[in-house]
Amino acid sequence: MDEKEMKKKNIFPDTEKSIHLFKHSPFTPMVISATDKGIVGLSFISEGDILLVDEKSGNSLSDGFIKSAISQLRAYFSGNLKTFTLPLNLSRVTEFQKTVLVETARIPYGEVRTYGKVALSIGKPGAARAVGGALARNPIALVIPCHRVVGHNGYLHGFSSPGGIPAKARLLLHEGVQIDHGKAQLNVC
Repeated sequence: MDEKEMKKKNIFPDTEKSIHLFKHSPFTPMVISATDKGIVGLSFISEGDILLVDEKSGNSLSDGFIKSAISQLRAYFSGNLKTFTLPLNLSRVTEFQKTVLVETARIPYGEVRTYGKVALSIGKPGAARAVGGALARNPIALVIPCHRVVGHNGYLHGFSSPGGIPAKARLLLHEGVQIDHGKAQLNVC
């Protein structure tokens, strides 16, 4: 990932954010960023990008959100947390994307939905591809579980984090979703 791409992903700090590199993910390292209004970013990064992350303390409130995120991530990865309870700041996304992200955040641990089902749930039954596009730009991975959204037939696709589809499969397996030949068992209609 080059510097221009890193800036697009909001990994570089600005004056209002706290930034932290969470190296202890069993998948890939993660960058957590927060403002005084909540978590604004939680992204998987590749090992090679670690040196590009400049940690920063913004203020006591944003630092507190980072500490809570770290604690909840550790609990999630150890299998002791199924629902994140972090304040999220979605002020930097479009209204459509916000609607998709909020609906996606409602998908329970260990369950999957199709892009079409998410589109239907937000009142846009023909917008499955637009839902996929909104989720491809999900700024807060795991907490907004875009990994729980699959194709209409259950096949895994559309995961833009490092590791791609295999990483999506590992996250779903971690949550107990059965996957067979790249296809998740659709446990919710």
